[in-house]
Parts: sequence; structure tokens; C-alpha cells
Amino acid sequence: MSQMIVTEVQTTFSPEELQEVSGLPAEIFNEIKDLGALDEFLDHGRYVSRSFVVISKAARLRRTFDLQSDALALLIHYMAEADALKDKIRHYQLGNINPYL
Repeated sequence: MSQMIVTEVQTTFSPEELQEVSGLPAEIFNEIKDLGALDEFLDHGRYVSRSFVVISKAARLRRTFDLQSDALALLIHYMAEADALKDKIRHYQLGNINPYL
């Protein structure tokens, strides 16, 4: 019988570190933070690693479509929701692996 080992590396960012690596200007970053768009990524005062992926994509979309802060906050919220759903699907798929089917 084979075994699967799943590992995940978690990194956290301070607000300053996340703003720096996100590519967003400090003013925009602070606006979306004040709007609560990043609250779901907070864990004990630091941002979890998946926040980097979401906010980097959002920063790229902001530049492409010239989005305002409120639209960017909404985009980040829905991107985070989509990522959470993808994680649940992956979890259920891994739990239902049967090598004999």
C-alpha cells in the first residue's frame, strides 16, 4: 500500500512586509486594509502566506484595469473566497482517494 505525505509551509507577514512585497503603494494598501479586505488573512496580528498570492494578483489586476480601492477590496474578498473553496475541494478529493477504483 502506498502512502501520501502532504506538507505545507506557512509563512506570515507583518503589515509592512505584506505591503512591501504586494507591489501596492502604501496609500492603497492602507485603504484596503481600513476597508477590512485583509481581515480574513490576519492570524494573531500577522498575515498568513496565502494573503501574498491573493494580494499580488489583486495588485496586478489593479494596474491592468486601474481599479479604485473599494473595487480592489471587493476583488480581494472574492478571490479569497474562491481560494478557500478550492482548498476545500482539494481536501475532499484527497480524502476520497482510493487506489483500487
